[in-house]
Amino acid sequence: MHGGRLTGDGLFAYATKVKNLVRELEIRWGGSYIKKFCPKKVFTDPIDGGKFKGAIVNRENLSKLIKEYYELKGWDSKPNSPNAK
Repeated sequence: MHGGRLTGDGLFAYATKVKNLVRELEIRWGGSYIKKFCPKKVFTDPIDGGKFKGAIVNRENLSKLIKEYYELKGWDSKPNSPNAK
């Protein structure tokens, strides 16, 4: 942005670019979504309410879902490969 008015769509576009860049840097620096955002208890403690009460999140299944999400977004989950759309 260069001093002009920012619309809701423009703000969304900027936010998307920032999110993509942060994700790419995390991958380059050896980061992982699971390591960063999922404490160990997510994979050891049962869910305490709702439809999935008593279930435990499976780390491998979550990794597969994240990989599929990256593919749907056109992202590459390998280090040093900036393919964010």
